[in-house]
Amino acid sequence: MLNRHLCLRLWTAAAAAALASTASAQKAVQLRLIPSGFSDKIGQYKPVAVTLSTETPESVKKLPADLKNTKFGALPFTTSTGNPATVAVGERDGRSFLFIDANTNGDLTDDREPKWQPKEVRGEDSHVFKHYYGTVELPLATAAGAPPVQLVLYLFDPADLARAEHKDKLFCYSDF
Repeated sequence: MLNRHLCLRLWTAAAAAALASTASAQKAVQLRLIPSGFSDKIGQYKPVAVTLSTETPESVKKLPADLKNTKFGALPFTTSTGNPATVAVGERDGRSFLFIDANTNGDLTDDREPKWQPKEVRGEDSHVFKHYYGTVELPLATAAGAPPVQLVLYLFDPADLARAEHKDKLFCYSDF
């Protein structure tokens, strides 16, 4: 009687041989870019935390006027210029604003404004917090002529003690 390990190896070898013999008869698979809405189609997403700092990066040459409490980070996404996009989160008139240097030229005032909206969330003690959610379209680095692709971003209210470990984090995930 053959042991299970040997049976598994023989089965794997037979399957590999069968696939190899039919591979030449197969047509190439055509992939189509879905620039936005992909996370809804697959029913999941995996956010990445971007650490925000009050230190202005050397790459930033121009900021929008009147921003207060501005924090900066680098999105984990390489744009068509081959560089990561710098992100700035600041406040004006009691509201959070998001700016992204999508063209990576150091000017955070000449890029398309991302969608960025507050959402009121009730905490455990019935206190209402303002979390911010939004989207931005960025040029895809590896595909010349491809449409811009969408990133989804969100920021928790720093006053929300239940999420205190995330107070200096901006979360984002690709939606393409």
